[in-house]
Parts: sequence; C-alpha cells; structure tokens
Amino acid sequence: MNITILGRMEIADERLNFIISELVSETVCNIVLKLQYSWCDASCKSYGLYKTDQNGIVNLAKIAPIEGNYKGIDSMGLFASCKEMQPVKNIRYERDFTREYIICSLTVTCCGEKIEKSFTRYFTNKEVQYKRVTTPVTGHYFYHSDKEKTQSILLLGGSEGVANPMLPFAACLANKGFNVLSLQYFSPAGDPQPIKELPAFLRLIPVEYINAGIDWLCKMSGTADVSIMGFSRGAELALLTSTLNEKVKKVIAVSPSAYVWQGIYTISSAWSLERMPIPCLVVSPILAFIESIKNTIIQIFNLPPGYYLSYELSRNLMPDRFKEKARIKIGKRKLIFY
Repeated sequence: MNITILGRMEIADERLNFIISELVSETVCNIVLKLQYSWCDASCKSYGLYKTDQNGIVNLAKIAPIEGNYKGIDSMGLFASCKEMQPVKNIRYERDFTREYIICSLTVTCCGEKIEKSFTRYFTNKEVQYKRVTTPVTGHYFYHSDKEKTQSILLLGGSEGVANPMLPFAACLANKGFNVLSLQYFSPAGDPQPIKELPAFLRLIPVEYINAGIDWLCKMSGTADVSIMGFSRGAELALLTSTLNEKVKKVIAVSPSAYVWQGIYTISSAWSLERMPIPCLVVSPILAFIESIKNTIIQIFNLPPGYYLSYELSRNLMPDRFKEKARIKIGKRKLIFY
C-alpha cells in the first residue's frame, strides 16, 4: 500500500489530492485524517470509506466516499469536513500566523493493512513578516520587507469582533504576495483580551477609523491605493468604505449586503460618518426572535445558524424611501468587484 500526496503540502491553503495505490481491487478502504493545531490542544478528525477501482487505486479527486463525513467528489473533502474530537483547551489567544502550523496525519486501512503519513502545513513562507499594530489603528500586519510597492489588502472581519478568525486569511493572502492589514474595528465585551481603545459593541463605528487604516497601510506598503476585503458585516463595511474613499480600487465582499444595517444590541446604525449615524435598515425584533429559535433547533443537527431570512424579510417590509437612504451607493466609480 502506498500514499501519494499531490500538491504543496507545506502551505495551508494549497489544494491537495490523495492517491492510495497498491491495494486490492474492488475492496473498501478506510481513510482517516486528523488535524492538530499549534495554538491549542484541540484536534479535529474526519473519515471516509472508499471503494478501490479495478487497478486497486483510490483517487480522491475522482471518487466520492461511500460513507463518511462528506459527500460527493472533492479531493479536499476530508479537510473541509473535519470536526473537533474534544473541547478546545489551553488555547493561546495571541498568535503569529507566520509561525503557526497544522500537523496533518493520514491513516489508511485496507484488508487488514494499515499505513500512516504525517506532514506539517504552514500559513506563510519565510519571506512574510508580521507585526502587531496598536496605533493609530488596531490590527495585524503581514508584509514583505524585501519587496517595494507590493499590492495591499485591508481585511475586515464580521460581527465576531475578535481578530483571530481573520488572521489565517491574512497570512495566506500575504503568502500570495500581498501586504495585508487585518483591521480590528471593535472589541466585544466577551473578548478574552478586550482592547479598551476600541468600541465594545458593533454600533456607530466611524468610517474615518477605516480610512485611517487605509492611510496607514498605504504609507507602510508604499502604495497609493489598496484593495479591501470583508466578510459578512465586514463586507458591508468594505462596500460602504469603497464609496467614500478614493484610495480603494478593488473590493472583495464575502456575504455582503447592499444596504447599511443597524448595529448589534442597538437600533442605531452600525456605522457613522462625521459623528453622524449613516442611515440604516432595522431588523424586525419578532423576525429575529423567530429565527433565533430556528437557529437553536438546527444547531441540534449540527447545521450552521444564520439570520438571512430576518434581514431579507425586514428589508422587504421597509418602505422604499428608507431603503433608498440606507442603500450603499456604489455609483459610477471604477471599482473592481470579486
């Protein structure tokens, strides 16, 4: 039995393909993947049962599992479907993702024979540098000290507030050749290490603060403009900022909204400009309550929660004059969207 791994194993965001060969034809092969993270004691695990072909080969890019944690043909299905084996313990809050890594262990069992293979995946190569930013804005900066005028990306997270979920994205983007500032724009009360200089809630966040982050990034990277990438509420903020700042030339919005919405735990706008709330839409409390019950139920079945219906139905119930005021007006600016 032999394990062949195609792709750059050492980089965390590179696609891989597993090929298991020298097996008995038309038999069932069990493949187990375990992931161990460098920043905590938690580990994740997934498995799949696969039927070998006539040549005694299992190629994950060409075959779907007959049973397992994922369905369909996907060479990265084992990675995407990994689940925590135990509660997270001894987690390090402060992390430098130019040094963090994931240990991957692959175990293949077939016809009473077992073979294992382990490899380590990093988020960046040795060329990427990292620094914690505390002034004039708060964030994490990944950069290339040996390159001049490298393209820059301002990265915005969503309503989670804390920076850590965005750092692997920032590190991987930097590894592709960009300078990246992962900007934190509020610090929720539940943050293990709250930042007193930042608002404690997602409400009336000044767009001027985002502009300050853009100015800092341009100065540090030696560029005249930036791209801006946001997730969820950060995608909403990315679109809004792009309409107000000429230095933003490209926008990558993941799960955005075409409208400005209220903040969290308030009916006030999430964003402000010149100390004035930016007109926003408000989510119906009744719809939000109903959807929270739905979320509680579907989480029992390990399905992801969400509030899409609350937002969509609330928008439809709003008079057109309110929707027009809250709409993010991209206008005729020559922006490139992804």
